[in-house]
Amino acid sequence: MLVGPDEKVPIARLLTFLEHGERMAHDCAQAQAVLTPDTQSRRFLVSQARQEAAHAFVFQGAIAWLAPKHLGDAPFLPALEAYRWPARTCSKPSWPSRSFSKDWEKRS
Repeated sequence: MLVGPDEKVPIARLLTFLEHGERMAHDCAQAQAVLTPDTQSRRFLVSQARQEAAHAFVFQGAIAWLAPKHLGDAPFLPALEAYRWPARTCSKPSWPSRSFSKDWEKRS
């Protein structure tokens, strides 16, 4: 698929929104894993959280490839943030930093 120069920034913005949702799904699955008493369910939710983090990492890589200037441009989305931490079940999110290059160096 060819992406025109005028399409890169809008696609990067869409991917930023999707990455944000994947990070939220990661945090939710991880919080659910902590709360569930069943070992089998906990194992599933931990693997689900890992998968959601991998999806977010892929979106982050695509953003860095398409529009590196917009990598850290996560718009504040009040409607989405309202669902993020309503009851603060965890002390802090365990998501890695938003810097793609730092995350990439850790994984290499």
